[in-house]
Amino acid sequence: MVEVRFKLEQGIEAAFDAANLRESENDGLKVLDEQIMMVQNLSVDLHKEMSDLRQTSNKEQSISSSTTTKVVLFGVLSVGIIAVSAVVQILYLRRFFRDKKIM
Repeated sequence: MVEVRFKLEQGIEAAFDAANLRESENDGLKVLDEQIMMVQNLSVDLHKEMSDLRQTSNKEQSISSSTTTKVVLFGVLSVGIIAVSAVVQILYLRRFFRDKKIM
């Protein structure tokens, strides 16, 4: 039986490994510098994600707004068609009953 294990890291975790931090613990300044770099990279990644989320949100809001407008126009058009159809039916039935001398 063969067992394979792997660890998938994304973003800043892939750049800074905890083992690398432990190896450099004898130099406190270097560890602090690496931690500051890690926090800085995390903040840059967070800023990128927030920017992407804003763009996505704006795009989805635009799509939602246009969809709402289309749905309202479709509703108004449907009511208009139904109203015109009702008027045509009334006129047709009135003429039909006059021609048959029922009315």
